[in-house]
Amino acid sequence: MKRFAIVVIIILCALLQTSFGQDSSDVVLRGIWDLEVWGWEFWGTNDFCFYEDYLFATGWDNLLSIVDISEPENARIVCRFVPENTGIKVDVWGDYAYVSTQRVCFVIDVTDITSPQVTDTLQSSLHKVGDNNAISAFGSSILLYDLSTPDRPEKIDEIESQPTVFRPEIKIKDNYAFIIGVTPDDPENSGVQIWDLSDFQNPDQIANIQGFFTTIEVENDLLVAVTTWPHFILYSIDDPANPDLLASHNFSAEFPAELLLDNSKIYVPNQERNEQNELIDGINVWDVTNPDRPERTTFYTDVDDFDVYMQFEIYNGLGYLSKLSGSIEIIDFSDYDNVRSIKHLNRHEHCDEIVVTDNYALTTSNVDGNSRGARYFTLENDIPGSDFGYLNHDIRRTLPVVEDDFIAISRELSYWSLSDESSYEMVSSLDLSPEFGLDIDKYDDLMYVTIQHGFKIFDISDPENM
Repeated sequence: MKRFAIVVIIILCALLQTSFGQDSSDVVLRGIWDLEVWGWEFWGTNDFCFYEDYLFATGWDNLLSIVDISEPENARIVCRFVPENTGIKVDVWGDYAYVSTQRVCFVIDVTDITSPQVTDTLQSSLHKVGDNNAISAFGSSILLYDLSTPDRPEKIDEIESQPTVFRPEIKIKDNYAFIIGVTPDDPENSGVQIWDLSDFQNPDQIANIQGFFTTIEVENDLLVAVTTWPHFILYSIDDPANPDLLASHNFSAEFPAELLLDNSKIYVPNQERNEQNELIDGINVWDVTNPDRPERTTFYTDVDDFDVYMQFEIYNGLGYLSKLSGSIEIIDFSDYDNVRSIKHLNRHEHCDEIVVTDNYALTTSNVDGNSRGARYFTLENDIPGSDFGYLNHDIRRTLPVVEDDFIAISRELSYWSLSDESSYEMVSSLDLSPEFGLDIDKYDDLMYVTIQHGFKIFDISDPENM
């Protein structure tokens, strides 16, 4: 499921992967590497990428950290480099890292990984096109670069365009670039410009979608553009020179709308105003199976106690809407002529997160602002049924790993498994204090846990010999 959200992402997830396949009761977790970065210098990660045996990470600390992960048991920071300002985006192509900040883009030679050198400074972040070309946007100009000399990318053209300011976000699809331009108070000269880069030396602007947009997403032959007011527009770009308006909807929302794309359906939980200017709570659903004739299948308004929703997810065709009050409403979207609420999980506690294992639904809780736990429900025909149990344990995030087992983080890392068909038991745990886990994810046979001042890597590939 691809997720679009008009939100500022505070913590970028680190990567992790787990591999089990044996009796989980034998699992003993052992941290093989702690990327502990001292003091205040490493508060979160904005962006990172893997290249060969190294991880390149930019953080809120204005540093580019280069980590040798060739031997995970002995992973180490080989260099911490201070380019300038907070690194927002990092890419590594060949022997060069391109680190974009709020002001410029640094080209950094990492041939000697222990002693990177800035070889050039560009005006804005690069977006690669093909093997040896890149495009950038800065001010009112579109910049084209030749990467044949990667240490000093050659600017081969600077094209002045109508919008006063281009947003640095650029989407590349095949040989086409989609760029947002903004001219204040002038919607006719603002919008999404579409450029044909087939002949990179002679790019051609082939279309412009007028309007004020905050972000765009491109997938297959669809472009979703989100406007400055909660409003989305869906275009077919099967022929990029002639984008075809498929759908447009003004949410009149009191808070930014969130878009979820799942199985050719767009789901938008939001509040809209009716003709009497009253707020109506609901979930919009658009069917884009036929991109030439998208169909708004429903605006489901029979949502109880909508208040400020915390999270909306789709699992197996069911919508899970968690709310500030603590309840979770489960909505069946299988029949769009009869969308209905089929279950309420009334927990009387703040709900942070919903995940679904093979047979259970797990929800993490914030009971009083400090105490956290996890409640789990049986799945009956894919629908959470009875309140199966509550884990009175400090749990902030959970990650299903195999069957119904899951890993949880808080001030410790813990592994949970069904002892029988009646209760979960904590198989093992590892203290993370004085830090606490912010996020977890998986990559190969390693598990990466983001903490306050960096992240930790755990090897759980061999359950019997961690």
